[in-house]
Amino acid sequence: MPPNQRGYASPPGGLIGREVPFAAVGAALTESRKRAVVTLLRGRSGLGKSALLRAFAEAAQAGVAGITMGAVVLAGRCYEREQVPFNAFDSVIDALTGLFLGVAPSELATLVPPDIAAVARLFPVLRRVATIAEACPPEPPGDVDAASLRHASAVLRDMFRRIADRVPLVVIVDDVQWGDSDSASLLVELLRGPDAPRCLVVLAASEGEALPSADLTTLVERLRANGPVLELGLEPLRTHEATTLAELLLRRGPCELEGEALQTRAAVIAAEAGGVPLFVRELAHHVRTTMVGETSLGDVRLEAMVAERVGRLPAAAREMLAAVIVAGRPLELEIASALSGGGRRELQQLRAAHLVRVSKSPRGELVEAYHDRIRLAVLAGVRDEQARAIHGQIAEQLLGRAGVPPELLADHLRAAGDRVRAAEVTRVAAQHAAEALAFRRAAELYRDAAGLLPIEDVVGRREALARAGEALAAAGRGSEAAECLLAAAALAPEVVALALRERAEEALRAAV
Repeated sequence: MPPNQRGYASPPGGLIGREVPFAAVGAALTESRKRAVVTLLRGRSGLGKSALLRAFAEAAQAGVAGITMGAVVLAGRCYEREQVPFNAFDSVIDALTGLFLGVAPSELATLVPPDIAAVARLFPVLRRVATIAEACPPEPPGDVDAASLRHASAVLRDMFRRIADRVPLVVIVDDVQWGDSDSASLLVELLRGPDAPRCLVVLAASEGEALPSADLTTLVERLRANGPVLELGLEPLRTHEATTLAELLLRRGPCELEGEALQTRAAVIAAEAGGVPLFVRELAHHVRTTMVGETSLGDVRLEAMVAERVGRLPAAAREMLAAVIVAGRPLELEIASALSGGGRRELQQLRAAHLVRVSKSPRGELVEAYHDRIRLAVLAGVRDEQARAIHGQIAEQLLGRAGVPPELLADHLRAAGDRVRAAEVTRVAAQHAAEALAFRRAAELYRDAAGLLPIEDVVGRREALARAGEALAAAGRGSEAAECLLAAAALAPEVVALALRERAEEALRAAV
């Protein structure tokens, strides 16, 4: 049966209480064979958005490999404080690169547009594919402007259309609330008009007091200008659903409870979890592994459970966990091992304790926190000086590696308190962002570099602010560009200041 005709009415076992949103996303996949469809999944952290996305991705792929069969799922995620240009697309294009690496050259030629170099300029990881690398010039062209970005967007749109014409295409972006404005503009451009790629785009966003909402609201409004956006909200599980999930989880592992005793304990877990699936899972794990024979959960909280698990770990496993948690995003297993002295055994200990998960990418095996709530719980126990030291150690590891994104290195240097090297690398990251046509990200990085430089480095600060202004002008942000250019003029000798003020006036006129 063709993938677009499969029924997705029921999620796999373990995804209790999510039948309605699961079926809705499945119906959206069917509809996407006719037109582009956007779905936004909202809910508080811990309610199961990521689990639902993983289950749906597996169902959509239907266990079939290869680009000519089954649905192609390109899944990615955004991270807080991430500085990578087009961060909402970064891991999506990583997934696409991995897919292309497994496709025969003859078939790849039908999927890759002639001017693929324009897209590889935005996402250099694509150059790992030999066919694409051969199409790219040694140096990118010098025309860095909004027209270049529009052209690259059109080529990426064409490539997605070529894939979607062959097979159902699903693009998933988790934690989109951390996405940057360049990504938002690129997504809107990809889905603009009736000839947009016939694909399903599934966005997931966590909601809460400490999370951004204005940018997400703006993105949804811009997407709605292209067409309908299906919004699905995840609510806490109902009592009987949470109880059913707890029973299922208690039966999965070694547990002395059975019959009525198991049902009673499941009901207690459900009541304590407050309908949050993450808490149900972690409480069930806690009961199976540490509370056998006890009759009451007492005042068990997620933070306490996590602290207890961390406390039982051997030293090398704790150090590996600290490196992964402080990194704040997927960390290469090789780096985590180098920092901790641990290896596969320690990794397995962390996985068994529900503290980390492992994924594969073109960069190799990556380790990240099992869930963001787990990350925050562990991070609360990491001292500031320990975190700075870990960031510094990660930076030293990255410095010795080829192909490391400068924005990633800059982020760790900044967090380590190494302002001098952070400023230098941040300027390089800004230049790379501008070359990748991520103009707004480039401007942010140039302004960051200006703020990191010592106050006596007037020339460096002036140059960074002027470059930020030029990047904003290229992005069509004339008034913001003028502000940066005038700030640079205030740090310049009169002759240079005059030229900068004139450039600011040009930017303002262009904005009118």
